[in-house]
Amino acid sequence: MNQFGQPIHIKNADGEIIGERIPQVSRLTKNELSGGFGPDNGRALVVSLRAGDIIAFRPQGTRREVTATAKDIYVAVLRWQANRLNLAKAIEAKARKKAKREREAIARAERKLRRTIAGRCG
Repeated sequence: MNQFGQPIHIKNADGEIIGERIPQVSRLTKNELSGGFGPDNGRALVVSLRAGDIIAFRPQGTRREVTATAKDIYVAVLRWQANRLNLAKAIEAKARKKAKREREAIARAERKLRRTIAGRCG
């Protein structure tokens, strides 16, 4: 598999190597940014893969660029996934605790009602 950052030879008409260039791959995203991105609302993102495992993002038609290494983005995505799982577990635990509190409240109310009825009848 090819790696990014491998130079491509530039040849003249005779086929002699006269220089090298490092390729950059850029693509445009299908989805556009939403209104939460201010002046970039409605713009697609240009994503570029560069030498040195650098990934660059910029809104189409601008020069405002954000860069990060592939490793940093990979680590961030792993954290997001772990946080999503932990949040789902916390939501389930919260729902179980709420249901338990409701059952206990009903049981307390029923015990109180029985004592009240038993006190009036006895």
